[in-house]
Amino acid sequence: MALTDSANGILPRLLLISAVLAALIFAVDLSLPMGIAGGVPYVALVLLGIWFPRRWHLFALAALGSVLIVLGFFLSPADSIPWVVLTNRGLALFAIWVTAFLLAYYKMALPVLQQVTWREIKDYHRPLALVLIMSVVATVVGGLAVGILYQTAFNQQRVRLIEIAQSQARLVGAIVHHEINEEEHEGNISSAIQDALGPIIAAHENYVSQSKTGEFTIAELKGDEISFLLHHNSKAAEGSNSVPLRSGLAEPMRRALAGQSGTLVGLDYRGETVLAAFEPMPTAKMGLVAKIDMAEIRAPFIMAGGVVTIGAVIAILVGALFFSQITNPMIEQISESGERFRDLYENAPVAYASFSAGDGDLLRTNAAFTEMLGYGEAELVQIKAFDLFADTPEGLPKAARLFKKLHSGSKIQGEELQMTRKDGALIWVNLRAVPVTGEDSNIRINRSTLIDITEKKLAEEKKPAQI
Repeated sequence: MALTDSANGILPRLLLISAVLAALIFAVDLSLPMGIAGGVPYVALVLLGIWFPRRWHLFALAALGSVLIVLGFFLSPADSIPWVVLTNRGLALFAIWVTAFLLAYYKMALPVLQQVTWREIKDYHRPLALVLIMSVVATVVGGLAVGILYQTAFNQQRVRLIEIAQSQARLVGAIVHHEINEEEHEGNISSAIQDALGPIIAAHENYVSQSKTGEFTIAELKGDEISFLLHHNSKAAEGSNSVPLRSGLAEPMRRALAGQSGTLVGLDYRGETVLAAFEPMPTAKMGLVAKIDMAEIRAPFIMAGGVVTIGAVIAILVGALFFSQITNPMIEQISESGERFRDLYENAPVAYASFSAGDGDLLRTNAAFTEMLGYGEAELVQIKAFDLFADTPEGLPKAARLFKKLHSGSKIQGEELQMTRKDGALIWVNLRAVPVTGEDSNIRINRSTLIDITEKKLAEEKKPAQI
């Protein structure tokens, strides 16, 4: 009979590792902008399920990862393009559940509970586990590298835009202030602004920026509308270039016109998500914004992420191929060794049985054991170890004393006890048993060898009568 799950001792540790890993990935996900695929590392959480004793644990881990991905969507900094965010989160959910179902199928296909011991299972899993670990490490390292580089570039762009906004605001403000004080304007601010912006507009008309979307804009507030005087890659604005103040657009300019300065990620006058630095110009009653589309900032990193992913997949596949060439002989040797052990165990002339140290369940028996007691394998699954001993002084009471000794760590050597067959007949057995400890040093299993000595005992009982 196959060994039932004896790996429950490691379950608390697996749960602790899973909780710590989930918390770390969630923290990293929250620290990254939403455009970065921060949900993909949750695949590592699902991969831990290969060491869990039940298949449903895999789906529980996948469900936990899915919940954290959704929470990350709502709690991460909102500075990303919506379709990119939704695509990344969707792909992460897809990867998690595909991994969960593939691993569940893998665990179901293995004859774990009927043919191999837990130690053999761990040996069999090691090659696959190493490949999975290599995949997770490559994914995490690549994702962190791209994420760190992206964050660095994002911060550099932020600093550059602040410098541009502050310098241009001071320059334009100084020019407007100078024009206002000129005698020809006599305090006419509107005329002074037009004369001040004229040279600035002319200077930028022929300027070719290396950035496709980078620009700075100047606007003034006219009633309930933001009127742009300079925008769209520094071209002069026409009279219709204005947006309502309460439209939700041109968020950076609204803040500049409100006298605020700083940076933000929000919608510009076109409705595009931008990284912007904004500065007020109190003297001219205007605002200035330097900005660049977030899509342009992310584009090289999305491409780099794709290249890294493709390269990692190729490297993992090549590595797995070479790894399988090296480990296949080892796996075959382990499999052959396990088959030899099972053959010796199942077909041994001596009865073998393994009992759970906790509740006395029969965990594993061989053919000789079932033949000796007359039970089938399916019947023995439902029977406790003590139910097999006879209700005689040399049966159950003696067995209880011996197994108490066994649980204290002592071995049982050559003890004679009475057992009851399925048909009710009493038999005598010679019992040898040793306790087996788990990884936590607690006794988990009692392995027993039983020899039928009924004929010997009957012969001994007849000798005095013959004398």
